Order: sequence, then structure tokens, then C-alpha cells
Amino acid sequence: MMDLKFEDSLTKLDRVFDALISAMDRVTVAQARTHIKIIFYYGDDSRSHMTQEEIGDHLGVAQGMVSKAVKQLKVAGVVTKDTSATSERDKFIELTPKGRGLVTKIRNILEG
Repeated sequence: MMDLKFEDSLTKLDRVFDALISAMDRVTVAQARTHIKIIFYYGDDSRSHMTQEEIGDHLGVAQGMVSKAVKQLKVAGVVTKDTSATSERDKFIELTPKGRGLVTKIRNILEG
């Protein structure tokens, strides 16, 4: 017999993945994990304008994974990516209204 708390956690996790998948096209579990980390990290307004490198460093995610995830999130309309005025190499990432809505939806699932 499964613990009710564990079963509830699994149900919430399924709903989180469903929310992410509905916003994106063709995402693997590994990619989804990185996407969710980035989206939640950015869901905190104090981190609303950081570079891809800063995101990877703070989350402990390889730069290649961050780059690929950001590209997929951008195509899905969840984030924007702008080049820094001071350095062509720095790319600043920001959540779009769709991205902020996704953060809210996932937080509601987890808190509900």
C-alpha cells in the first residue's frame, strides 16, 4: 500500500510535467528537469535579468544544457533572450508573460 503523502507527491509531479509539456513541444524528462529549474529560478523577481552563464552556475547545470533548454523555452514563448549591450557573448534571459503564467500554474499545483 502506497503512502498517501507519497501518492499525492507523485500526482503533483505528474501535473507539473503535464503543465510543462502543454507549454512545450517534444521535451524529454531530463530536459524537463532543466526547464523546470530555469523557470522556477526565474520565477523569483530578484533574478529577473541574468545571463545564461549565471543561471547555469547558480543551478549547477552544464552550460550546454542551459543553452539548449533556453533555446527550447524561447521557441515555446516562455522566455526571451537578448544580447548584452556590453558583451556580445552575454545573453540575458527573461520570462515572458506566458513563462510567468507557467510559474504560477506550477506553484499552484505544488502548493495545492
